[in-house]
Amino acid sequence: MDYKQLLENFGIHTRLGACSLQLHYDYVTADNKPKFEAEFGALARSNDTPISRYTNTLRSKLEENEEIIFDLLVEIYKRLNSIENMLKQDTNPLLTLEYQTSLAFIGHEVLCVNVDSPYIRTGEIYARLLLPIIPERHIGIFAQVLHPQVAQIKHLHIRDSQCFDSFVVECERTMILDKKSLS
Repeated sequence: MDYKQLLENFGIHTRLGACSLQLHYDYVTADNKPKFEAEFGALARSNDTPISRYTNTLRSKLEENEEIIFDLLVEIYKRLNSIENMLKQDTNPLLTLEYQTSLAFIGHEVLCVNVDSPYIRTGEIYARLLLPIIPERHIGIFAQVLHPQVAQIKHLHIRDSQCFDSFVVECERTMILDKKSLS
């Protein structure tokens, strides 16, 4: 499927990056919108911990080659904290979203469903993605489904948008490098 052409038919002009992500989603109704909005805010705040505020300050003082080691140490800390919370049974479970599909491409304002995956019917959806970055991060997205294989992002939390955009750029970069290596 030519996603680029499909997007242009909807007046969306964006670059796409190949990805392989699971999209968990549900359709927004007047009844469930408040709980989706609550999770949306909670996901954005969950990444704003005392350690992350401290690491942002410290990160600016690091050399470029030290950043990856620092990021790995922070991820280990967060996972230990997560294990501790599980042992205390102090977990913050995510909402159960009724549907799941896989994405083939991702853009700065769009999500493109893999042709072999279940299609999404048109309407407003609340979706959740686990971005495979360091540290891993769940983000909430409100989107409008324009086509069974294309959803346009309508609302992404300001705290999540930088990570999301960086991930999109990395997907684009990887796709370009893959094309060059095949040539």
